[in-house]
Amino acid sequence: LQPPSAMVTPMLVSEAPGGAVEGMLVPERSRQSRPETNRPRENREPFDLLDELYKYRAPVKKFPPLQFPTDRLRDGIRDGTKKKVAQELGLRHFGLPARDAIIIPPHCEQVCLFTDEGENSAGKGQAHAGGNFLLGRFEVLALSAVADYDEAWRFVRSAATMNGSKRGAFWVLHAAALNIGENEHATDFRDYSNEMGRLEFIAYIEDMGRIYENILQAAGALGVTNLVFFPFGMGAFLRNLYKLDPEYAEANLQGQRLRELRHALAKRFVRALGETKLFVGKVHLCIAPSGRGDELDANATAFLAEILAGVKTGLIHPKAIETLVNADALVAAQNLADAGSRVALVNGANRRMVGNHWFSDGARMAID
Repeated sequence: LQPPSAMVTPMLVSEAPGGAVEGMLVPERSRQSRPETNRPRENREPFDLLDELYKYRAPVKKFPPLQFPTDRLRDGIRDGTKKKVAQELGLRHFGLPARDAIIIPPHCEQVCLFTDEGENSAGKGQAHAGGNFLLGRFEVLALSAVADYDEAWRFVRSAATMNGSKRGAFWVLHAAALNIGENEHATDFRDYSNEMGRLEFIAYIEDMGRIYENILQAAGALGVTNLVFFPFGMGAFLRNLYKLDPEYAEANLQGQRLRELRHALAKRFVRALGETKLFVGKVHLCIAPSGRGDELDANATAFLAEILAGVKTGLIHPKAIETLVNADALVAAQNLADAGSRVALVNGANRRMVGNHWFSDGARMAID
């Protein structure tokens, strides 16, 4: 991983006129709910782990659950963002080639690609960028940004914080988790499966660990003191793994194999954090356990359990990771930057697409 030739300091992005869209969130009371007698029993596991972490003086902050935006609001923000991008580039409309841009937007000179050609990858296939891949398997793309919207999807009109100072810019570290289970055509499953069509567990965990290490190295090279993270690689890219490898079906051993996979990923991240020499700041882990025993709970439980194990064994300091429950990662990064910290927000990118799915059915809550 090659660090940038010179340290750069993010500057404030000037507020662009127009492009803002406002709308209504779905009120909690308007959603249909099941009768009390039909509600599943609450899953306490992630909350018990949070309580135990707190006993070890590990910092935990809790926020009210986030509300989902309506499709009308989401679509409006997407369309407004496209107009804003075209305006900032001086293009007549969104969709024209970038080479036609007549304005260079703020922060362009600070974009930094941390390269890793993928030599000695545990997986098969193409690890380097090129062809259908815009980003190498292990590469990290860093750029500087300021959030346009808050946690309620409201446009942030002012360029100043509550105390009157300028809003802080923060780094966004784009890295692509290995896609072994987004759907039946998951782009990385073939590279991490054997001749029998079974997942190569060790190879997958080893290369995910390499991505974790590269993220931490990039953060360290940029002088980051606060890294906003989430259960990277555990969401959509594992959701349908069972369709490709039945061993990871919920019906098989009550989902034990998938739980083991999640815990192995979390353990590998904690190990990477404990062993890193470059990044010496704090990680802010954003989770949103639901208490329903679903994917959100499973992801939170895996990370919390392995963080706790790392604290107990002395691999990481109790204050190395702050857990943010129900926090919006984008807003968490902005708030830390506004407070004067040097911040990086990790984003689960897509190696093939700039902007990922743009709030489509494949990425309902994506920030891209």
